[in-house]
Amino acid sequence: MPNHSQDNQAILHQEASGAAAAYSYAAEKPKKRNIWRVVFWVSLIAFLVAMGALAYIGWGYFSSDQGYKEVASSAFKVVDTADTGTSSAPDESNLTLADMEVDWEYLRSINPAVVAWVYMPGTRINYPVVQGKDNDEYLWVDFNLKSSRNGSIFLDSENNPAFTDMNNVLYGHHMNDGSMFACISNDFVNNEEFNKHRTIYVLTPQLNYKCTTFAVVVTDGWDLLVQTTFKDPEDRASYIQDKIDRSVVQPSEGMPTAANIKQVFTFSTCDYTRDNGRAVLFSYTADTAVPKSVPAEEVEQFEVSSEDLEALEQGVSTADE
Repeated sequence: MPNHSQDNQAILHQEASGAAAAYSYAAEKPKKRNIWRVVFWVSLIAFLVAMGALAYIGWGYFSSDQGYKEVASSAFKVVDTADTGTSSAPDESNLTLADMEVDWEYLRSINPAVVAWVYMPGTRINYPVVQGKDNDEYLWVDFNLKSSRNGSIFLDSENNPAFTDMNNVLYGHHMNDGSMFACISNDFVNNEEFNKHRTIYVLTPQLNYKCTTFAVVVTDGWDLLVQTTFKDPEDRASYIQDKIDRSVVQPSEGMPTAANIKQVFTFSTCDYTRDNGRAVLFSYTADTAVPKSVPAEEVEQFEVSSEDLEALEQGVSTADE
């Protein structure tokens, strides 16, 4: 005879197992929903934080760039030789080196550490130059003395602020928005772009310098490239020849003769194609002129003295050395 008692027990066992499984599933479902809810909110918060950080960085780029543009519009002028009381932005077609004028009093009222202005036609290089007590002071401080990722364009702390050294070294950040010295690493490692922009001006209260670029060296921060003074002309020529030999670009007219270059202006920035990378642009002084705004009675004191000219020929920093 069938054992109904055993069958009933089996059925009851199955029902109990099914109920337990159903309860377990029902309990697991809200747990999974809660986990996904947590994941969603964590992801949303992380996204909002990332967007906030990007917005903060973007605003930093924008505000610093606008600050520099405002300084440039107020400080970098071209003397109006017709004496009409007006001035305009630099126009190379009608521009002489002496016409390039900087309002030094205005710049000093913002930052007394200003020593020069650097301008490269056809690029975004159009900035005041400062010099700090060391090469860290202006890394993250802009010309307006505000904390900034852009920092400042600054002259090497070992250089003479009167630009009488054989090699005058200027540093600037490589900003991702293309500002500061970014074009040196982004563009001038390309031979065609390099040859489109061969002129760079360094303007000082004493003299305006017109420089012609001749080499770009791509290296790293451990390479001891910076040398501001030289023991003799042969030492200077050897230094310059090394940069010519290592250049990743070639001037369209060919490389200059190292021994003929008496003074160098060097512009250094970061290169992001390598670890601790650097892209360094080298130029030589092609011409100088006293700014037209300098009163006639002061021109003589701003002219390079015969002693300094002799010192330049001897390959040392100043006549005193």
